[in-house]
Amino acid sequence: MVFPMLSRIGCALGAGLCLTLPTHAQDGPPVSGGTAIFAVGSDPATINRNISTSTADGLVSCVVYEGLVEVRAGGVIAPLLASEWTVSDDNLVYEFTLRQANWHDGQPFTSADVKYTLEEVSAKFSSTFSITAAVISSIEAPAPDKIVVTLDQPYDPFLMSLNCTQGGAILPKHLFEGTDPATNPVSTQAPVGTGAFRFAEWRRGEYVKFERNPDYWDAGKPYLDGVIAQVLPQSSSRTQALMAGEIDYVASQIMPSSDYRMLADNPNFALIPSPVPSIDVMVVNTTRPGLDDAKVRQALMMATDRDYLLATAYQGAGAAATMPFTNRMPWAADADTDYTKLYPYDPDRAIALLDQAGLMPDADGTRLRVALGYLSDDQDGPLVATAIKSMWSKVGVDVTIAPGERAAMVPKIFVDNDYDLALVSYSSGGDPALGLARMWVSSAAGRCCGNPTGYSNPEVDQLFDQAQQAAGQQARGAIYAKVQHILGRDLPTLTLHERILSSGLTARLKGMEHEYYLPTFREAWLQD
Repeated sequence: MVFPMLSRIGCALGAGLCLTLPTHAQDGPPVSGGTAIFAVGSDPATINRNISTSTADGLVSCVVYEGLVEVRAGGVIAPLLASEWTVSDDNLVYEFTLRQANWHDGQPFTSADVKYTLEEVSAKFSSTFSITAAVISSIEAPAPDKIVVTLDQPYDPFLMSLNCTQGGAILPKHLFEGTDPATNPVSTQAPVGTGAFRFAEWRRGEYVKFERNPDYWDAGKPYLDGVIAQVLPQSSSRTQALMAGEIDYVASQIMPSSDYRMLADNPNFALIPSPVPSIDVMVVNTTRPGLDDAKVRQALMMATDRDYLLATAYQGAGAAATMPFTNRMPWAADADTDYTKLYPYDPDRAIALLDQAGLMPDADGTRLRVALGYLSDDQDGPLVATAIKSMWSKVGVDVTIAPGERAAMVPKIFVDNDYDLALVSYSSGGDPALGLARMWVSSAAGRCCGNPTGYSNPEVDQLFDQAQQAAGQQARGAIYAKVQHILGRDLPTLTLHERILSSGLTARLKGMEHEYYLPTFREAWLQD
């Protein structure tokens, strides 16, 4: 069901036929009023980003909650709940001055909330922030408006990790302390944050409604009266709803790339490219017989025609993967770990590797039987899985395609390790330490959207730790090159595709160009 439209006016002309959202002089200053409707791909399991990296959960969570900082387009770190901060000369001590703000229930926001959240929730439940937490020595709250974080070692992406996207959304201590954050009703039923919008209504399977926070600390904002998260499980229906004027925004994570051209060619709509690189990956359960041999995983990589996947399943959008990391983060990429040279599409070589691994064909010509899962709301999953099933059949690997609903599939893969292979997407988070390390480090195993592979390599863990400590991108990039050399050999994950994403929106929705990854709508407004 599409939520009833609220004083919807026809889309205005003015956005050019381009892949970015330009700012036009005729837009004028922001105007107040109206409700923006955005799509989510599934009903949220929780409205608490710190305990889930699910896209649906994140899209609703960061409307309500805020971190100490926000990350704006271009990766610029800007103040949010922290108005300012200082950093010691040795880059170990960060002292933050907090804003005067209230929770949506009227209670004051203080440093006690920050200390509680980062120590008791983010550090323990977030697969992304837990990596940051590992380098935190202490968190002190010397005054209600002061928080002091001391690190064991310098950590380049520390400030970036203190935002909602990375599991650093500050939670109300008075509502969470002494409870299980995963089952607390504030997470599962009615969130209470400090954000520009406060929770109003959740009709399961249909929509989550938020209303303007009249006491928001940033005077004059937000401009919108409210925002509504509309549940649209089918990817095709999101673009249809957008073009029909039933919704205003589809986030890059769930915007069908096959529909980009439709919007780019229509002046009533616009596309905003995501500044955060993402990759499509096949995670491998390396504890399963057969899949526990690196030679077998190398064979599977050579049996996968990634260029064909790009042209067909991904419909030409993005690029075929050439390394474990994304090549859209050049400073951290490793040109020597080049999949086009290491693992070109070569079924004959794949068969030779399977022979070396002792996986000989049976009477039916089958060497290995595996199940390949994907999330049922993944627009590309069926096409990718079908193509891989066909490719791998040529080398004697029999694939059973096993889609599953997100609510059941995510814990099955990431917590229970109950799968063979699965297609998933990982956001880089803007820094390998924030978004990519969790795929391979041992400490992220068992956490939602962390390391689901059973792969644990002390050398890889140590290198990721060293890269976090190193100062500057050049030094860190050299260490990440060593990591990728090992990952490119061991292949606990098969990186298939560089996902170059764009959010789709109506031309009348303004103020979204500064949003980094999970939109907050705090600067959004509707042009009549």
